[in-house]
Amino acid sequence: SIVDIEDLKRLVESWELVEKLGGLISSKKYLKFLQSSVDMGLYHGLDDVDYKTEIPLIKQAIADVESCCA
Repeated sequence: SIVDIEDLKRLVESWELVEKLGGLISSKKYLKFLQSSVDMGLYHGLDDVDYKTEIPLIKQAIADVESCCA
């Protein structure tokens, strides 16, 4: 079968991000922490995080990794 290079690149980047965050479980916990902090308006401690791009990126990475493991 033909592999879409862009899809493959995204999957590799997703795996790298999830691993950087400590694995799938840690990534989910970090995402939950970010989302709840933003929902509550607690931006302290998030100084270096662009949560508007980071949250969707982590969500996609988690979905990508889970789709490979299923």
